[in-house]
Amino acid sequence: MTKTSCGLRLVSQSENTLFDLDGGVVQSELVALARTAIDLKAAGNRVVVAVGEPPSAGAGCSGGQVYRAGYAAMVVSQTRLMAEWEKCFNNGGEVAAQVLVDAVVFHNALRGQQLAGVLCELTDRGVVPIVGLSAGGRGACTTLLDSFLLTLLDNHKKGIGQKVAV
Repeated sequence: MTKTSCGLRLVSQSENTLFDLDGGVVQSELVALARTAIDLKAAGNRVVVAVGEPPSAGAGCSGGQVYRAGYAAMVVSQTRLMAEWEKCFNNGGEVAAQVLVDAVVFHNALRGQQLAGVLCELTDRGVVPIVGLSAGGRGACTTLLDSFLLTLLDNHKKGIGQKVAV
């Protein structure tokens, strides 16, 4: 867990810890991560959860596209994972929203600022955003996603009256 200069707490975990070898969700890992986020939020923090790939998933964590199980399997796993996240957060009395990013956000300043705006808007509304990687974001390892989000959120300046579509 890391605190950004704008006061958000970033909680992160590698995606591969959330699924077993058969593609099933590891409920205990999901519950533990959700509990950490819920406890931080209950203590008055604004929280963002980041779920990235393990470093071994891509060639040097370059941000290139890596389709480990194929696009269709990724869509099914993300859909199933969000349903499980929703259960975990609902059981804790909180609302979570899945935010999937692709590789473009790592290389496009405008898209990065839009993402920062969405994350800040969600946390301002009391929602815990869960940032994950879409098929186009495959290859960005957990530490790259964490570093990117920390830098992005630290540099984000929320304008007066600025509204972001959520």
